[in-house]
Amino acid sequence: MSSYFFSEWLLDTRVEEIPFHWYTVPLKNLGEAEVEAETATIVRKLRRNHPG
Repeated sequence: MSSYFFSEWLLDTRVEEIPFHWYTVPLKNLGEAEVEAETATIVRKLRRNHPG
């Protein structure tokens, strides 16, 4: 049997201090399998260019 607990803490980081990158990707009129393959390709390229 699992047990759970709640805790509270204060965060010193402000939202403005966290970098956020928004990427837009044009969609092609593809079937579901092709969309998944295209998405996987895009994710690999992003990870290669932004390893962190």
